[in-house]
Amino acid sequence: MYIPEYRKFSTVVVYEFYVVSICWNVLIETASNLFYIWQRMVNRKSDLLLNMTVAKQSRMFSFILGLLSVVLMSVCVDGSDANGKTIFCFHCNSVIDEDCGDSFEIEKARKKYLVNCSDQLYKPPHLPNVQPVGCRKVDQYILDTKRVIRQCAFYGENVTDLKRPGNKGVVSYHTQCAQSECNKAVSLHSAFTTLITIAVAIFMRH
Repeated sequence: MYIPEYRKFSTVVVYEFYVVSICWNVLIETASNLFYIWQRMVNRKSDLLLNMTVAKQSRMFSFILGLLSVVLMSVCVDGSDANGKTIFCFHCNSVIDEDCGDSFEIEKARKKYLVNCSDQLYKPPHLPNVQPVGCRKVDQYILDTKRVIRQCAFYGENVTDLKRPGNKGVVSYHTQCAQSECNKAVSLHSAFTTLITIAVAIFMRH
């Protein structure tokens, strides 16, 4: 089912812009409070700051503020669609259509597989009033054969490559996320986690 561009813009982009703008306001207020606490530490000449050079103090403050912004924006983006309940996910099975597999072309997939998860067609028959909570991607291995399943999620929490053994010879890896189009090849949450890990490693080396 193809979703017209104007509908996606009005229902997803506008709402997400609103949520992100609120998050930035929270970030600015948090930064102001952090700067106030920092000034008090400087005025009191705490033992921590006395043992640090001015340059190192500045780097530490910048690092804390940067890390805070990354974490905050990660939470805001991950949660924006789930709160709004208007979620668009890729819905396909590589057994039926091989284009659904690992060689996933986003622009082509948007026309073929992108669906509105609030549409009754994609809701579980026994839960007609349930609202979507995100998107899901399942990598299923049956002996030596792999299939990829992409679908709307109506329950469960955000996970990345969660292993779920099935019948003999069947193993599945589940990834679930809370924003539109997130069940493509790369997990946004994983990217943020990697970024934070690298930032911490760089800071610890200096």
